[in-house]
Amino acid sequence: MDMFWSLAGEVGKLFLMMLIGFVVYRLGIITVEESKILSKMMLYIVLPAVVLHSFMVEFTPDKTRGLLLSYAAALGVSLVLVAAVTLLKRPLHLTPVESMSVIYFNTGIAVPIVGAAIGQEWVVYATAMICVHTFLVWTHCKFTLSGERTVSWKKLFLNPNMISMLIGIALFTLQLPVPAVVSGTVEGMADLFGPLSMVVTGILIGSLSWERVRSYRRLPLVVGLRMVACPLAALLLVKALHLAQMAPDGSLILTAALLSVATNSGSTITQMVQVYGGDAEYSSVICAVTSLLSMAALPLFGQMVRIL
Repeated sequence: MDMFWSLAGEVGKLFLMMLIGFVVYRLGIITVEESKILSKMMLYIVLPAVVLHSFMVEFTPDKTRGLLLSYAAALGVSLVLVAAVTLLKRPLHLTPVESMSVIYFNTGIAVPIVGAAIGQEWVVYATAMICVHTFLVWTHCKFTLSGERTVSWKKLFLNPNMISMLIGIALFTLQLPVPAVVSGTVEGMADLFGPLSMVVTGILIGSLSWERVRSYRRLPLVVGLRMVACPLAALLLVKALHLAQMAPDGSLILTAALLSVATNSGSTITQMVQVYGGDAEYSSVICAVTSLLSMAALPLFGQMVRIL
């Protein structure tokens, strides 16, 4: 149970940060519109720094095998979720907003939790899901929400997270020296992700009308799929394929790589829904409710992956 309590302690800190966001909104210190600036900072500055910093580790054969396992697990779980939700979409009458809110989750929040609860050397494996989701969000998710069927490769590969991933892979494989002032700056920016993310989430929760929340009759179904069915599907895949035996410390690698499966629906979905004219309020409600439930789900999921 050591893993459970380590994760629970870190999640508790994040919950208090979220509470701060809730309070500053209720006191009128920060509005929802102003919080969008923080969201853009996270997406375009802080999260790329998280990805880049995670690759600033020593190159070893074990680390390479671990990275291959983490990317294989992240890709495998993501494809299983896409396939499963696609099959369930018609019988469950899932709308595009609902289906994308089930498949795509908050990949970045696993990074500070993994770094604090397991160790900074394991963060590199947590970024596998960030990179896989960045690709899928700008292809599959964008297709679904917009109705378009063309890929903007320029937008995809000029995405700051993709750029930071490619630079990070080059730094890791070539073991290029990074000046201390640069690595320190990147690390400092990366450390902002957890606090900023939780404060913004708290502001979102504070802005909700709970009367409106109760008016969404299908919300329990969507939340159940996101917070229960998806983590269980990931656990079954890990168990069925015996992934933990494929690399030294495989269970810890998989905990780092897959922990974000038990997080809330990604805020990127809400941003895309706003752009393409969907029900952005519904998307925000799903994100907020799953954020609260993820506080309990994360320690449980991490412990279950560790046992497998």
